[in-house]
Amino acid sequence: DVPMDGSNPTLIDAYGGFEHSMIPHYSGGVGAGWLERGGIKVIANIRGGGEYGPSWHKAALREKRHKCFEDVDAIAQALIRSEVTSYEKLALIGGSNGGLLVGNVITRSTGAKLFGAAVCQVPLLDMKRYSHLLAGASWMAEYGNPDIPEDWKFLRSFSPYHVLRHDILGISEEIEENKTLSSSNIGKTNEDDMKENEKKDETWKCPKILFTTSTMDDRVHPGHARKMVSSLQNEAGLAKAPVVCYWENVEGGHGGAADNSQIAEMWTITYEFLVKALDF
Repeated sequence: DVPMDGSNPTLIDAYGGFEHSMIPHYSGGVGAGWLERGGIKVIANIRGGGEYGPSWHKAALREKRHKCFEDVDAIAQALIRSEVTSYEKLALIGGSNGGLLVGNVITRSTGAKLFGAAVCQVPLLDMKRYSHLLAGASWMAEYGNPDIPEDWKFLRSFSPYHVLRHDILGISEEIEENKTLSSSNIGKTNEDDMKENEKKDETWKCPKILFTTSTMDDRVHPGHARKMVSSLQNEAGLAKAPVVCYWENVEGGHGGAADNSQIAEMWTITYEFLVKALDF
């Protein structure tokens, strides 16, 4: 009974890493928060995951990371082409490594034009410093070592924070050497930060986006999300990033919530954002 006219609010849920398999499963929260309100949920089996064995995982490791982003683009294009949905009604959600995925999709010129909204949960976004923060060093087999120049060359291409500031906004990359994930830098800009590179993407516009994280995350530092939000709000501005929402729980670890009441609050915020962003 789904109308094939592009009007269906649709949410793609994707991860694409660490040989983790995304499989359909029952979720009362998804049912109450999304499906019962008329939304469609799509579980994406993209390269980098484990759905089709080790080779599926290896297909998106390190310098091949872009393959999982391309797979999400292809799924979105297929949903739009078949008129299950339209870009105004299509959203993407992912957490942790899936947050890295979301960050890359929204900062790629193709992906940003395919989605009306996105939810980026406990994400990795600064791939220059991820290995020096919390559990990051244990993920270098998956992503690469940013302290090795050969690895940083490909890591740079899927570091959303760097792509946003330097490739899209044209801010000088020289000042990046002096930046840290310290909260003291959040929201601060100066004249040196705003020096322009020759490169700039004038056509890019960020989908409506919600970032969620936890102050007590012991795996992915909350500074990743903080820095990205700061850049979108203070450097990209309303013209390029008209709706940027941020929620940081002070408890909860990497799951973002410490108990059932906080889980309910986190997902209520998420689904309410999506309902408003996709206008249904």
